[in-house]
Amino acid sequence: GDMLSHARTEMEVLKELAGDEIKGLAVITDELQMAHAGRQHAAAHQFQRKMLCHGEILEKKRSALRASPIY
Repeated sequence: GDMLSHARTEMEVLKELAGDEIKGLAVITDELQMAHAGRQHAAAHQFQRKMLCHGEILEKKRSALRASPIY
């Protein structure tokens, strides 16, 4: 009977440890998702800025073309 009770307590300890591990993983996963969302947001923002810059450059080229006299 002693072996069984020993095995049972080991299982309980393992379950508790596993529970902590899973909880820890859940926290890490949440943090990763938050970081990923933040990165995606930053990337989208960067892309928008690039497009705006690109648009301004194109505008400048167009007005320069319009301004230059054509012989």
